[in-house]
Amino acid sequence: MQTPEFRLKWGKEQRLASGHAWAFRNEIDFDGKDPGPGALVRLLTQKGRPLGVGFLNTHSNLCFRLVAPHGEFPLEATAEEIISARLGQALALRGPRVPGSARRLVNAEGDWLPGLVVDDYNGVLVMQVHTAAMERRRALIEGWLKAQPGLKALVERSDDATRLREGLQPSHGLRFTAAWDEDLLGRVPFTEGPLQFTADVLAGHKTGFFLDQRPARALAQSLAQGQDCLDLFCHSGGFGVAMAVGGAASVLGIDQSAEALALAAGHARLNRVEDKLSFEQADGFARLRELEKEGRRFGLIVLDPPALAKDGEALGNALRGYRELNLRALRLLLPGGRLITCSCSGAVDEARFAEAVHSAALDAPATLRELGRIGAGPDHPRLLGLPEGRYLKGLLVAKA
Repeated sequence: MQTPEFRLKWGKEQRLASGHAWAFRNEIDFDGKDPGPGALVRLLTQKGRPLGVGFLNTHSNLCFRLVAPHGEFPLEATAEEIISARLGQALALRGPRVPGSARRLVNAEGDWLPGLVVDDYNGVLVMQVHTAAMERRRALIEGWLKAQPGLKALVERSDDATRLREGLQPSHGLRFTAAWDEDLLGRVPFTEGPLQFTADVLAGHKTGFFLDQRPARALAQSLAQGQDCLDLFCHSGGFGVAMAVGGAASVLGIDQSAEALALAAGHARLNRVEDKLSFEQADGFARLRELEKEGRRFGLIVLDPPALAKDGEALGNALRGYRELNLRALRLLLPGGRLITCSCSGAVDEARFAEAVHSAALDAPATLRELGRIGAGPDHPRLLGLPEGRYLKGLLVAKA
């Protein structure tokens, strides 16, 4: 069966020709055709130059997602053959395990598998299927995952809003178990270097833990020796535990969720650093101002708030929020202290985030030196031509 062909409208080819992987509904000339949600199609420029093959879903405004640039697979390759090859490439790209027993196994567009995310927590795999294309090939994907050595269970967490935009309903729950008690899925143990954590793969944030912050946690651990530390928006305590294990004199963790703080306290006990950690339930913005009035000072501060901008409409408020957070944090930071500040807002690019931090420093006032930039680890590959893939941004700065 011949792969359906579609052409971009005049003047709409520059993004994909520059290495991007998406096309929107208003950029494609459909010519009255619709092969159905998740169909494999070939995309061409208006002049007929082939760009590659990908998955089409006219239900979504983001209706085309590239899966292979032109020439990478034979013209007759099926969607199933391409997906099988991409799954094998994703596993080969990871190579040996990162330190510890948890990692991302498939990272959507970063592995040329748009709409598919798989995290591995010590043999418990958590799958997210966000697009109609991957939903249509669910049997193939699940079969490949079930064949992975050491598999204990397969859990689905396809509850992202992307599914609704793709015309799909949420799908959630245990899909398969080989050697794992379902009652234990709320606390799956895993290690991250010397750190010990548990993931709630059924109800926790994302797939159960924030695996993308592994490099930042390792950095915080390396800088903590002898410091009084602040972990704002600490959630389940990943950064706080890392700093305590790294030899911090003390760590204060703050979060407004009592449930998250209970998880953090559990992780402190698991790592035997509960004597160094204290937790407060409070609004992060308000508590920063109170700490300043109390005269508190810290040698190392981590700011890792939840996303402040889900889309471009919230961009202005998000930038003001990041500026306020960093301004208050800088006023709490001792001279010579370090600040690890992060944003997971996809609508806030790296340049805008850095500018918000710089603006905060001017108003603090504080003189800053940038010591490094932080992102997700190597198990979270991204396409260089797809800036949207760099949703996680972080800066390490030193205060003069």
